[in-house]
Amino acid sequence: MIKELNDNNYEEFIVEVSKPLFIDFYSQNCLPCQVLLKQLDFLDNYGENKIIICKVNVDENPKLSSKYMINSVPFCCTIDEHKNIKDICVGLNNGEKYLDMINTVLNKSDNSSFIKKLFS
Repeated sequence: MIKELNDNNYEEFIVEVSKPLFIDFYSQNCLPCQVLLKQLDFLDNYGENKIIICKVNVDENPKLSSKYMINSVPFCCTIDEHKNIKDICVGLNNGEKYLDMINTVLNKSDNSSFIKKLFS
């Protein structure tokens, strides 16, 4: 399930969570952001409950946008279980880039079997 983060719930959530995170910072007025938002369910399935997929609306959450120095959206990052940023991606990319980000934070080596299953 995709978690909606905001200025009010972020600090408590980040302290309590023990899994890695994939966070998508987006704007409702951004067409590439809307394309990526449609892919979040796919990424959530790929993560097999080992990573939490989150989204943050930058227009409604200026504190989080400032904290992560968001200047352009979509902006995605992965955070490991120790609260360290592992990877950052700015702009809309192909799905494999996001899968690679998740693989890196989960220490997985390959997504080819998942992609084959998806397209077969």
